[in-house]
Amino acid sequence: MAFSYPRKQTVIIFIVSAVAVGATAYHVLGTRLALSSAGKIDVVAISTTPPNPVIAGTDNWKEQFVSASSIEKASAKNKPVAEPTLTENFGSDFFMTYLGLKQSGQTGNTALAASNFENVVSNAFNSTQAPTYKQANLRVVADSTPGVMENWKEGIVRALNLYTWTSNEGMILRDSVDNEDPELLKNIDPIVAGYTKIIATLLATPTPSSAQSTMLDLVNAFAQLKFSAQSFRAMGTDPVKSMTAINTYTVGTQKLMSALARSGDIMDGAGIELRVNSLVMDVPFRY
Repeated sequence: MAFSYPRKQTVIIFIVSAVAVGATAYHVLGTRLALSSAGKIDVVAISTTPPNPVIAGTDNWKEQFVSASSIEKASAKNKPVAEPTLTENFGSDFFMTYLGLKQSGQTGNTALAASNFENVVSNAFNSTQAPTYKQANLRVVADSTPGVMENWKEGIVRALNLYTWTSNEGMILRDSVDNEDPELLKNIDPIVAGYTKIIATLLATPTPSSAQSTMLDLVNAFAQLKFSAQSFRAMGTDPVKSMTAINTYTVGTQKLMSALARSGDIMDGAGIELRVNSLVMDVPFRY
């Protein structure tokens, strides 16, 4: 079964975006993190790219184009215009960048063209972010509360035991693309539901005040994984959104291992052993 997209140009846009992020996809699908123990993990710093610089002579033309397009859409149908997907926005920005270069006579300036097109890709990657929880969202209790460490451990264990799947969302996305079968993306739905339950369980867990920073990192790690899973799920309708989530997934898994290691260290200091669901330590890194 071939992928079906709402607009023909989406396929073209996807091909362009796939080339732009190909190196990232290769890295994620071709590399497995080596974990020597539950308490050791390397965290990779992510570089950022500055915003797209303004191209001389583009603004007025773009304003006229967008205005005319909006009027045309409004007169065509008396119904609200659907929110554009990240893929559609990416295609529009790519097209506008090209026309801006052409209008200013800079299409032959390969350095400027490369810089501006790279920034279009960078802006697409940075346009959506996973939701971030704050310390106010946690259920923090005083360290002096009787049994606080044991209750914290039990809450984390209870949450991690909700991780029951054996194929991660990245594997499902890959299989869907390889087999040209968007129906396989439905297998991500139970994973999203699982992450939702894990996050809710963690937020409801009494957390000692001395461990709230670590607990917050654990919650946000799962929030990133949930966001990535939701983005992968949208591959059939918004491929650029799915591609940009690859990096979020990688960072989320690394933050998860780091937060679990720190949680274990805190509990070890209190004479408590944290036994982690083996699926959590293995499945996120399968490919």
